Amino acid sequence: MNKLEMLYTLYKENPKLTNREVTEKLGWDDELTKVKKYQLKKRGYIDTFDGEVIILKSPYKEPPETEAIDWKKDAYHELFEACINKLRTADCSPAQYISLVQESRLILKEI
Repeated sequence: MNKLEMLYTLYKENPKLTNREVTEKLGWDDELTKVKKYQLKKRGYIDTFDGEVIILKSPYKEPPETEAIDWKKDAYHELFEACINKLRTADCSPAQYISLVQESRLILKEI
């Protein structure tokens, strides 16, 4: 369970907890408690009213990665493997070799 899930679960069980009580129960510092509470509020999972946390969405889940990102990563992996295979198996001129290495480095930055 990640930190956001831990905080969400704690607020769901006891919405009247103060930041200090959350800090003590979870063993966090004050700043981490404030940051994680803000993240839950920003993502629309909680809100606060009159010192109490209100659960807006249930249950908290990590946002899923989009298929486009997965597709892009897969494409970059394939391109990188093709460049590496070409470097290992083909007789390349020095200029072609340098070009393939540079292209490989650019692909790795994107992965």
